[in-house]
Amino acid sequence: MEKILAREIESWREEASELRNYPHGRSFLLRLIRAALPVLAVFVVVLLGSAFLITRAYSDRIYPQVVVGNIAVGSLTQDDAKEKLESSLEDYLNNPVVLTFGQLQWHPAAEDIGLTIDVEATVNRAMRAGREDPVILVIARTLVGQQSPEVVPIVMRIDESRLSSYLSDIGRQINRDPLNPSIQVSEGNIQIEGGGAGYTFLQPETESKVLTSLRKMSKGPVSIAVYTTAGTISSQEVSKAESLAKSMISSPITLVGDNQQKWQITTDKLQDWLRSKPVKVKGNTELDVYLDPVELENYLDSVAKDINSEPVNARLRWDNGHLSVLAPGKLGRRLDIDRAIGLIQEAAKSNSRQVQLPISRISPSVSENNIASLGIKELIASGVSGFRGSRPERIDNIKKAAQAINGYVIPAGSDFSFAEAIGKISESAGYKPELVGDNRLELQGWPGGINQVATTVFRAALYAGLPILERHSMPYRLDFYQQENQQPGTDAMVLVPGTDLRFTNSTPAAILIQVSVSEQDQTVQVNLYGTDPGWSVDVKPPIIENVVQPIGDIYWTDPTLESGKTETYLYASAGADVVIERTVRKGTEVILDDNITSSYDPLPTVFAVGSANSDNG
Repeated sequence: MEKILAREIESWREEASELRNYPHGRSFLLRLIRAALPVLAVFVVVLLGSAFLITRAYSDRIYPQVVVGNIAVGSLTQDDAKEKLESSLEDYLNNPVVLTFGQLQWHPAAEDIGLTIDVEATVNRAMRAGREDPVILVIARTLVGQQSPEVVPIVMRIDESRLSSYLSDIGRQINRDPLNPSIQVSEGNIQIEGGGAGYTFLQPETESKVLTSLRKMSKGPVSIAVYTTAGTISSQEVSKAESLAKSMISSPITLVGDNQQKWQITTDKLQDWLRSKPVKVKGNTELDVYLDPVELENYLDSVAKDINSEPVNARLRWDNGHLSVLAPGKLGRRLDIDRAIGLIQEAAKSNSRQVQLPISRISPSVSENNIASLGIKELIASGVSGFRGSRPERIDNIKKAAQAINGYVIPAGSDFSFAEAIGKISESAGYKPELVGDNRLELQGWPGGINQVATTVFRAALYAGLPILERHSMPYRLDFYQQENQQPGTDAMVLVPGTDLRFTNSTPAAILIQVSVSEQDQTVQVNLYGTDPGWSVDVKPPIIENVVQPIGDIYWTDPTLESGKTETYLYASAGADVVIERTVRKGTEVILDDNITSSYDPLPTVFAVGSANSDNG
């Protein structure tokens, strides 16, 4: 059909050309046109028919010349095209781009970088391809067979925030400062290790390259953009640092204390502690070699244990209105660790291998030189307790504890700790164990009598109106602590280490604790001397509740008694909860209002029974 039409047209052209050469050519030409009209009509009918047939044949199919990306989808239905695209793009979506940096590679999936492909929109775009072209062009392409591909781009969307986040993570893996060399020691030998370029990840440039690759659906790798920085330490500086390092570990360093004590940092330790780092010196970068300050600090902490001591306050005595020194104070000592570290660093880099340690002296807050400034000028409160019925070892311990506390001075505004004031409690310190037991044990136990002194100190602080920071009641209402007309709830128990008696000197002057023991009266008295703070103290009688009577008796074996001999060791007492209310006023103002609480268990009578196996039996 196409060839017939071509020949007819060409014949018509030749005849028309000839007719122009004849006189009556114009009328002939008109006759010829009239004759050709039916042919043209046939041509138009054929053309329209062809357009109708083509349009009908591809009404539900993509035109044959259409290609999506590099995937041919021509002549396919939309559903078939979707299926083909999804299948063809599966591998691509699993690895749409390969990022490279040197030997490193990253293979993100599409979801990692925020890439999605809209298959539905892509197929719809392919379906529309060519349908808006002139009909004659569509027919010509179809009939003539000129089907050069019409490429339709894939509809893809990229979440640039996801892509940016992924690239930022890569940047953190790549970024590094220039690697300067470092000094290492192996079996006494100095080695130079490390060194290398630094890298700065260029994210905008890398992101642009990735986007271009994705839009082109390129399968080639994308090289990551970085800025490279070379190291800054010259070989000459490295050589100089190496020489210094060898000198620093060549021999031990000796530390000397103020009393000629000596400690030696061995070459093995110096080798272990040797470090290096780049430093700026007058605009140039050098390799500094030094000893690890943390290691030096740890080492000096152990040295300080042999050096450091707390200052000891002078012990004073009040005698007929006058203060005198009972025992002089002692200076404390303190190693200045920070200064010592600096001196050791300097010695390591010099020819001198000896360091005089910086040790400072610390003056006590109470000394024979500042007695007049302490403000101790009168009695401000007293406490008393009795110890009738105590065994000899308990009495010895009372006297020992009283001696340890006597003369102790509490500076104004300071806290008092009974445990700190009394010091070490042991047989080596002169204390004697006392019989204890629980109806099963036969042993010599914790030194008794110390709580007698603690109780008496507590009573003095209670009546002085001082704030009580820590106080623990005895487990039982023992007869010792209710002698001298003392009420229950005013005792105190101290176990070192463990429980303590602590209170604050809230008066404007220092307080002197003076303890006296009367074996004749069998009493302990504690006087507090200072400056009268001008307040009144109201200690109400105890409130006793929840009384529980003891049941039965307890017998403890006493290896010091003759066999068969029985003595009363502790008298029975009822258990109870006791509250003592205390109010401290300055004029009409209440400056302290507190309750002293105690909880006692019931105690049966405890008998000590002579052991049949004792030496006295």
